[in-house]
Formats: sequence, structure tokens, C-alpha cells
Amino acid sequence: MEWTEQFIKDISKRHILVIGDLMLDRYLWGRVDRISPEAPVPILQLQSSHNRMGGAANVAFNLAQLGCRSSLIGVVGEDTNGDHLLQLIRDGGIGGNSISRISDVPTTTKTRVIAGNQHILRVDDEEILHPSKEQEDTFVQQVADCLRETRPDAIILQDYNKGVLTPDIIAALLDEARALSIPVAVDPKFDNFFAYKGVAVFKPNMKELAAQYSFPIEPTTESLDRASRELRQILDHEVSCITLSEHGLYIDDGNISGVHPTTSLEVVDVCGAGDAVISVLTLGYLSNLTPEQLAIAANVAGGAVCEHVGVTPITIEVLKKGLRVERIL
Repeated sequence: MEWTEQFIKDISKRHILVIGDLMLDRYLWGRVDRISPEAPVPILQLQSSHNRMGGAANVAFNLAQLGCRSSLIGVVGEDTNGDHLLQLIRDGGIGGNSISRISDVPTTTKTRVIAGNQHILRVDDEEILHPSKEQEDTFVQQVADCLRETRPDAIILQDYNKGVLTPDIIAALLDEARALSIPVAVDPKFDNFFAYKGVAVFKPNMKELAAQYSFPIEPTTESLDRASRELRQILDHEVSCITLSEHGLYIDDGNISGVHPTTSLEVVDVCGAGDAVISVLTLGYLSNLTPEQLAIAANVAGGAVCEHVGVTPITIEVLKKGLRVERIL
């Protein structure tokens, strides 16, 4: 059996727990025919609007669309946007969720205004959560109980620096996962970057990686090898995957490394590509894929998502089709 066939077959057997910052993505679609007489800005004639899952919720949705069991732990506000997001999560086939509602901050909501296929504005409605020690302890206990009850095959920590994953929470969650021998994959942001020690998969983008170092980083194997070596000395993790936008991605497992160009036919919108990549990387890690195989599968996922305007999940059908296009399925 080809590795791709076994990989696809394995997906339906997996259970992945996603923990992190939950968001609501709102889209306003329309057309622009004229400029406002009140100020030099376009007037959007609104034609449609809809909501989608964002942040950690979109990662869980990607996993569900790929056919594996996905669960979600996070926080939303006690507001209408929180209601919308929870309904999307329920409708998205994401089960076993433990989502807390708080009145301290609103549900993080990103509203994108799109004319045709062109983003013309994004409005962010958010406040950073600053949990108390008691709230942190409660959250960690909630996760610990979930891990012992459900024993997921892997955990994805999706950190958008909105306050759910604090340094103390991260350390405690990694200890809990380590005690149960559950591998952890991480999609970090700028803060907490070096908090994720000993994880299985670490997936920053190049901008996030470059912000941590004083030397310039280019999307080349030579440049990224240097950064990856220094990263490995600090984190002592297993696999680095650095996403490079239109340039594809870089993979390093400590033995084999390299840049793998994107398989996307046309990069239209990179929103949500990282969510698809971390989902497929985690599943590929569980199937013991080689670095080259991981890169192929992750590139297919990220590239397919980039061909659509707005956050769009990777589905098992799209993944299969992409692997066939690569003539490896």
C-alpha cells in the first residue's frame, strides 16, 4: 500500500483535541461602483454576509472536514457573536467540546469586507484575556480531565496571543500531555514563542520566526537551516515546519531538512492556510510520515486553501484530489 493510501485510511481513526483562541470570522461581500462624496473611500454595496469559524475553531473544523474526530477547548464571550460561533461549532461536526463563556471580554471577531475577490478592509473586535491564577488553574484542570477521559491521539495548541494560552497554562498543559504520552503540535504567534518546549511539531510562519532573531531570514534552505538549528537548541522539539506563504514550506526533523515549493495553482488568499497545514501535519506525524511526505501532504492542504477567497477548510476529498494531482495517490 502506498503511504498516501495508508495516511488517508488512518485519518478516520484519529481523535485530535484542539486548544486555543477561538474566533468568529465575519464576511461582508459586495461590489464597489463609486467613491464616497464624504471622504475618499469606496462605497460597498452589500450583497451578502456570513459567519465562519476562525482561530482554533477553524483548525477543529478542518480536522472534522478531513474525517477525523475533533474536539475543542477554549473561551468565548457572553455575547451574540459567541452565540453565532457556538452554533457554527455545533453544526460543524466538532464534538466533545468544553467551551467556557466569560463576560470579561467579547468574543474575538474579525470582520472582512470584500469587493469582488478583493479584501478592502478588516475590522477586529477583540480584547486580550488576562486570566487570574484561579482561572488558569480551572482551565488546566478542565483540560486534564478531558485528556484522561478521552485520551486523544494528539493535541494541537493554536496560539493567537489572545490570552487563552498563557506561559503558565502552556507549561501545565505540556506537563499533562507528557504524563499521558500524548504528542503536541503547536501553531505559535509572536508571544510565548519559546514556551513550547519538547513538543512534537512546531509550526510558525516565517514572519513569526524572523521576529525572534536578530539576523535576517530568507525563504531558502540554507537560511532556514540556521534558524531551525537555533530553534531546536531552545525547544528540543521533534519537527519544525515553517510556512513560507507563496514559497511553500520548510520541514526539518533534525536529520532531513529542505524547502518545498507550494502546489497551489494560484494564491488568491492565504487566510486559513496555516490552519489546514497544522491539521494535516499533525495527522501526518501520527502516521509516521517522512519529512518529504509531510511536506507533500501539508503543501497540498495549504495550497488548496489558498486558492479560495476567505477562510475555507481542507476536506478529505480536496486532499485526495490534491495528492492525485501530485500523482502520488
